[in-house]
Amino acid sequence: MKKLIHFWKLDLFLALLHKKITTVIVLLSFIAISIGFFGTNHLINSLIDNQALSRAELSSKILRESWFTYSQNVVNRLKDQNIKVTPQYHNIPNAIPNPATYLIELGETLSSQITGTELQLYSEYPFPYRKDNGGPQDSFEEEALQHLKINPAQPFFRRDKVKDFVLFRYAEGVTMQSSCVDCHNSYPTSPKKDWKVGDLRGVIEVNQSINDVMIFAEDGMKVIQLNIAIIVFLLFISIISVITYLRNYNDILHQEVRKKTESLRQLAVIDGLTQLANRRQFDHTLELEWYRLQKIGENLSLLICDIDFFKQYNDTYGHQAGDDCLKLVAQIIADGAKRNGDLAARYGGEEFTLILPGTDAADAAIVAARIIRNVRRLQIVHEKSDIDSYVTLSVGVASLIPNKTCQPQKLIKIADDALYEAKKQGRSRFVIG
Repeated sequence: MKKLIHFWKLDLFLALLHKKITTVIVLLSFIAISIGFFGTNHLINSLIDNQALSRAELSSKILRESWFTYSQNVVNRLKDQNIKVTPQYHNIPNAIPNPATYLIELGETLSSQITGTELQLYSEYPFPYRKDNGGPQDSFEEEALQHLKINPAQPFFRRDKVKDFVLFRYAEGVTMQSSCVDCHNSYPTSPKKDWKVGDLRGVIEVNQSINDVMIFAEDGMKVIQLNIAIIVFLLFISIISVITYLRNYNDILHQEVRKKTESLRQLAVIDGLTQLANRRQFDHTLELEWYRLQKIGENLSLLICDIDFFKQYNDTYGHQAGDDCLKLVAQIIADGAKRNGDLAARYGGEEFTLILPGTDAADAAIVAARIIRNVRRLQIVHEKSDIDSYVTLSVGVASLIPNKTCQPQKLIKIADDALYEAKKQGRSRFVIG
């Protein structure tokens, strides 16, 4: 049987592939190539950004170290030797630039000598002589400044398009050091007089043009993507070859599978949710037992069970909870089918049936009472029930000795009428019809 099912599934799979082979191959090729193109593009851009970030970090570190060295080894040694330290040192004899001015001019010098790179320093509080160009000049610098005020140790960077150039822009905070606080707070033209250690004094910005790198990378990416396309094409040619082989193999088995398909369909007699017999199997079994017991003159009993107020339960707790409830109740009813000839089935919706061959009304009533009791013991909470706080069951019981003057539908009618009467009497009970 397992081998037969395997053949049947293989047949369906290959039939679908054969019918839609061109569409499938084209679609899969497109998906594979798209993923490859996207992946390489993402990788190349990540490499470009990482390289630019490393260069920016290095440039910023060079400026920082130069500023620190100048401040500690030059300014601190000369300030007590009648040397004036001022940002406007150009026209003053015996004057040298203060560290901030030194850093600004060093950045300007390096920018003029390194093609495609600009290094600059700006601040929220520029000195008066730099008020026009010493503060943030565009949206990137505004955002970087706000970011670094909150996270001074975390650099701010991104790509930006400026005119026809794509720039990688990097901003790093410069915080106030203990050696600088007194100088900045006491300097006559200082724009701020209450500096504290750790305040954001300024921002080192490194801008790099990545146009040339992107053009070079795009050329390399085209070669990589072409190779990916070739590999994908060869891969799917191989897949087509394998499918062709499987098709030839399948042709040998196809006739056998076709003969057995109908018999396999006949096995589909189980309700998928509850794993009880389905309606078709119920009808078939009831008819067989009816005519079998008719010949030997024995009782045939039928229970039709209905979950009380199930619609309200489903509406309150949702379909998933409703399905779980159906499965639990179905298991209780299945437990009532203790003998080989008994059959528990899902009749439809929240209704279930139990066929009990060779069972009279009294014994069927015992089974019904046990099922009702066991469902109540599940303690499935049902706040919308009009009769109980838990899920309950109503059962209609019918029992006949089959004869030639009536059909199995009579037994169903009696059980259904009894179920109606059980509901009428208050539910959570059984009535014998």
